[in-house]
Amino acid sequence: LGVQSARRLSLAEQEKSRLSTESIANELAFLRHQVSPHFCMNTLNNIHALIDLDQAKAKESVIQLSTMMRHLLHDTGIEQSTVQQELAFVQSYVDLMSLRFSDRVNITLRLPDPIPSHPLPSLLFTNLLENAFSYGISYEEASFIDIECQISDNKLIFIIVNSNFAPPRSESHMGIGLRNTQKRLHLLYPDDHTLDISDEDKTFRISLSIPL
Repeated sequence: LGVQSARRLSLAEQEKSRLSTESIANELAFLRHQVSPHFCMNTLNNIHALIDLDQAKAKESVIQLSTMMRHLLHDTGIEQSTVQQELAFVQSYVDLMSLRFSDRVNITLRLPDPIPSHPLPSLLFTNLLENAFSYGISYEEASFIDIECQISDNKLIFIIVNSNFAPPRSESHMGIGLRNTQKRLHLLYPDDHTLDISDEDKTFRISLSIPL
């Protein structure tokens, strides 16, 4: 009787673990799939704004978008990408956004060289980028977005510092995108990541550290 009880308990624990794993995988898939529609909407709005201002840039932006869409359509269906692929996406995103803005917007991007090919969750930086470009740009005032990726001691550190023209802090600046990223990080690296967010002197800073 004792052996049977122990076996039933073991089977119950295995089933509980399987269901928990499935639940986490399903939630990660849901969060990952949320990225694409939001990204596409914002990017198409940028292209629409360019059409009347500069048709040549608008055409160039469509080409950039098609390259990025291939990445999005591929990687929303998989859990793992690579550091190289994700940082190539970051470069394309910055190039696309830069087409729209004047010299009053200073955009800098610093990436490691060489870029390793370690596995990395797909589309992990997209919401952070969108947050910076949504709230860090003003058409009346000089503004900036500074993006840097560092790789050291088997850790990847991704930092974005931008001017902040968001409404007063609270839910407006901690919108769906950042909450989505926080949830994904908690599920992917429950005890092995840091996401520091600060908002001081009209400057917004996000620093993410994850293991490779």
